[in-house]
Amino acid sequence: MLNWQAQKKVGPFQCDKAQVYSNQAVEIGGMTAEVIDSDMKCEYGGDSQSALNTWIFIAAWQRVFEDVGDYALYEWTVKVDADAVFFPNRLKSVLANHAGQAYLSNCKYGLHGPIEDRCFQRPPWTPWRPTTRGSQAWDKKSPATCVNGLQFGEYGEDMFIDQCLGKVLGVGTPALEPLLICEDHCDCPEYFACPASDSYRVVFHPFKSVGAYENCMGTALNGPIATAGGADETAAADETAAADETAAASAYGEQ
Repeated sequence: MLNWQAQKKVGPFQCDKAQVYSNQAVEIGGMTAEVIDSDMKCEYGGDSQSALNTWIFIAAWQRVFEDVGDYALYEWTVKVDADAVFFPNRLKSVLANHAGQAYLSNCKYGLHGPIEDRCFQRPPWTPWRPTTRGSQAWDKKSPATCVNGLQFGEYGEDMFIDQCLGKVLGVGTPALEPLLICEDHCDCPEYFACPASDSYRVVFHPFKSVGAYENCMGTALNGPIATAGGADETAAADETAAADETAAASAYGEQ
């Protein structure tokens, strides 16, 4: 899936900068995946019987902060799942309406993992950054601030981030931006149709095969082109600001 996306230069590979993370230095789309300190295995459970993958993503974000550092060159960083049909130009349009935010929620039920948008240059993320993270948790690797402050054995990584920022770091409730994702788990059953009329939707999820992914993308692109700031009908378009808006993408997973 990621090889196809990279070859076609779609999804995260259409961003200003993209990087793949895995537990092996595999070649994907002409780039070598950054290796994280994890076997990328987890159990399933919790209220939603979803992947309890918090530790995997703690390791992945540690790699982003400590060893790669490209996130510091961009205002926004977005984590995207490989099976999420993702349109970076639409994301830029949406982000133009959220200046000053540290991160965004994509669903009324809380943050969902297929796409996560974060501005790491802003204060709420300071405890995660290597120069200011301070003490380490009991595993001697992870940032102590949230790992020690949460009982997250039943959390997926999206809930962990929500709880870390809201309960431990006191960031408060993030802005809800429903245009970030359309999936059945967030009361958007038309996700499978990828309607062209939904021309500001950033992600349709999930599509597990290249054929299904390509069909969704082709259908969705038959609609009008998203314009900067146009996702907010009450906001005036500011093309200059949109041209300067940048986003970097990280696609996680194995080949």
